[in-house]
Amino acid sequence: MRSPSSLKLLAIRSLLKDEAFAISALKALPMELFPPLFQGAFDGKQTNILRAMVAAWPFRCLPVGALMKIPDLEIMQAVLDGLDLLIKQKDRQRSCKLEVLDLRDAENNFWQVWAATEDGVCPPDIIGESQPAMHLPIRQGNQVVTVMMNLSLQSVDLCLLLKYFHSWAKQRKDVLQVICEKLEFGALPVYKPLMLLEVFEPRSIQELELNACWDLRTFATFAPGLGKMRNLQKLLVNNISIPSEWFSNIELKEWCFTEIISQFSQLNKLQQLYLNGVFFLNERLDQVLSLLELQGSKGHGKDFLGACLLDGWKCIRALKFRQSWKQAPAGL
Repeated sequence: MRSPSSLKLLAIRSLLKDEAFAISALKALPMELFPPLFQGAFDGKQTNILRAMVAAWPFRCLPVGALMKIPDLEIMQAVLDGLDLLIKQKDRQRSCKLEVLDLRDAENNFWQVWAATEDGVCPPDIIGESQPAMHLPIRQGNQVVTVMMNLSLQSVDLCLLLKYFHSWAKQRKDVLQVICEKLEFGALPVYKPLMLLEVFEPRSIQELELNACWDLRTFATFAPGLGKMRNLQKLLVNNISIPSEWFSNIELKEWCFTEIISQFSQLNKLQQLYLNGVFFLNERLDQVLSLLELQGSKGHGKDFLGACLLDGWKCIRALKFRQSWKQAPAGL
């Protein structure tokens, strides 16, 4: 006689062989069977089942990113189509539990907990406990679902998957919030980097890294977005170049300098600042630190450690921000 777990695994395999039946059975499917069925459909790229399962997902969070080790546009389209079905259901005031689609590429306890169970099926209470703790939403309003993702952009242009996601999310801003806690640029983009903030919630970004040689104008045009990152804790900037033809254009350079430096007054949560090869700030570093000190003096109660990498020399200046403001140590 087969064990109950074996029978359940056989049932999952049978469902995967008959997509129409699998989709129709979702309403009555026990919630503990959703994770293995979703993983099976994901591995087999059965997009019709994935689409239906996203709309019927019985848990608060769906950590798809932990399964997607290689970007797959077809699967992403199916998942987002499922979110569209979910949004339509909520418009009709139907009960839906899914609140967060997690696209972050990281190990997630949700799938590990199910895979580690001895009988192959994870009890519903354990699955619920493995859901990640999140402090949401960032933006109040009538959004019905949150998408979480971190970006490390190593190419000059967005890949097809990100282009598709950007277009999809931009059309659904009234019912969607997209949270990106870590954003990294590893190349000088041929697109306008500020356009990413058309869909990503700027206040959700906690770490920003510019690890490519940006020119001064690109950095200046992106600067207004930097000022909107009110919860930014770490900022790393590597190599900002000034085109040779700009050396005689003092007015344009000063506009760029002002546009960039003024944004630091908005970064009242900043704790780490790394600057390497940002030579135009050599003579303006005191101004930048003064703006950060001003924010610290407003009583946010956090310490600030600014690590400034200039001309190959590492200088660390520790500034203590307290409600009883005291002047920071002089000199770098």
